[in-house]
Amino acid sequence: MSNPNLPNITPAIQLTRDDVVNLLFSSIAMEGLGLAHIINAEGESIQFALGTLQGASGPPATMQQVLEVNQSAQAMLDTIFRQEMMLDSKLKTASSLPTLRGPTGQPRIRCGQCTSRSFQERRTTTSCSCIFPIRSCSIGAAHAAEAARSIGTDGS
Repeated sequence: MSNPNLPNITPAIQLTRDDVVNLLFSSIAMEGLGLAHIINAEGESIQFALGTLQGASGPPATMQQVLEVNQSAQAMLDTIFRQEMMLDSKLKTASSLPTLRGPTGQPRIRCGQCTSRSFQERRTTTSCSCIFPIRSCSIGAAHAAEAARSIGTDGS
């Protein structure tokens, strides 16, 4: 047995956001095409069992064999239906991706204690984690940790 030929894979992949979205749509389409081929193969197996497949010859199937083919086709179509639902979900998610990127940087949170202050007061103090990163929140480490838990980050 020979070793497989692997392409040269480099970790420096340069993709734009549009490229990624297009790749997502392409992968969904290719998976849908694969499911269509499976459905076609199931149809041909039913045709073969019934003796109606063009170019195929052989002894006629018994009733038990036809029922087994039918049960197999039902199970496969059930699996394909579930996969199609997943593809539909992927398609809806991919099509609703925002096309504009937001600013990068450290996440900012709304701590809940600063919402009663005016915007001017929040701008002039470092005690508000809505304006400043979690690390510079001067309310204290406990407040920063509590605020970080509320958004699911560790605060660093």
